[in-house]
Amino acid sequence: MFGENKIFSLISDVLNETSNEIYLYIHKDFMPARFDVRIPVDVFDYWRVFMVDGCNKTKFLYKKPESQIINEVFLPVGEFDQVFNQAYTYLDNLYEEQISKNK
Repeated sequence: MFGENKIFSLISDVLNETSNEIYLYIHKDFMPARFDVRIPVDVFDYWRVFMVDGCNKTKFLYKKPESQIINEVFLPVGEFDQVFNQAYTYLDNLYEEQISKNK
């Protein structure tokens, strides 16, 4: 439907609260913050990383600081959630093991 520049612009604008144009294309109750999947670690503070699920694939769009180039990466739908959940469960188990040892 749209190229990466338009998608990136629509998401950036709504997250920066400079435009609501994205609501011409998504449901008004959808939370645009769900597109933002940047890792909250200081080295990524100025990066923009968005994820958009489609019917057949998931598209990651990211832009490095001080770059005008928008990069794309494609994944099968659901893969991001699966990997994220596995990593979260693994780290949560490590945390619980440490808590148990310290009791």
